[in-house]
Amino acid sequence: MTAENKAPLSDKVFNGISLVMAPKGYGAIIHVMEFKWDRAGVKNGVGGNDADLISQWPGLLYDNTRDYILWGVWAARQNLPVDPTTLAGEELIRLVDEMTRSWHPNFRRLVELTDPTTIFPLSVRTSVPVTPWESSNVTLLGDAIHTMTPGRGVGANTALRDAALLCKRLTEVRDGVRPLLKALHDYEAEMLEYSAEAVLESRKQMDARDISHKPVLGRIQLTVMRTGMRFVNAVPALKRRMHESETRLRKVDQAEA
Repeated sequence: MTAENKAPLSDKVFNGISLVMAPKGYGAIIHVMEFKWDRAGVKNGVGGNDADLISQWPGLLYDNTRDYILWGVWAARQNLPVDPTTLAGEELIRLVDEMTRSWHPNFRRLVELTDPTTIFPLSVRTSVPVTPWESSNVTLLGDAIHTMTPGRGVGANTALRDAALLCKRLTEVRDGVRPLLKALHDYEAEMLEYSAEAVLESRKQMDARDISHKPVLGRIQLTVMRTGMRFVNAVPALKRRMHESETRLRKVDQAEA
């Protein structure tokens, strides 16, 4: 993070997470990653540059323990001018520049200032809900069983929910409440139910077949969505209800935690 690449960001963007929803199903995120140890200063003995560690770690591209600005742009593969997985560095920056020609100049400036060694393509994939299996002394949690798109932002939360639930069941085994295979079966049955919902809800948000990726109908949907969001933002009760709906999949029963 430098004074130059901070300049295009307004205070609201700098201090929050910004999502951009554009025609053709294009979208973007801007997130400033600012760490307390950088603000405290190296002179206090807290934090500091990990250059020495990085120099001994082949393949590590940059020091992401220091303040930096993260951005990402996404789209359905069929709407991209070229397959991004065949590109790297400067080529990817040129692709994003082409995709965002009509976007705000501040965002385009942020892309222009990006270090090309820190940009990479990512194919978004999802698992499908699976049926229960015969439990054994090996089980699964997190992405090993329910990889999902970032459409609802609940992948990490669901993995943590798995860990909390599995810990509870194993504690019961330790305390003699349940035998091991019964405890793992009960964990898997509950985990498969809530993770399937999270996978499917996340896929809805990033499905290339969705109407948002259509040239004409997508623009109509985008206009309706923006109008609706402005209305919700103006009515506190609706804003609270929308917040509860969007965070529902991230909440864990306190008993599990």
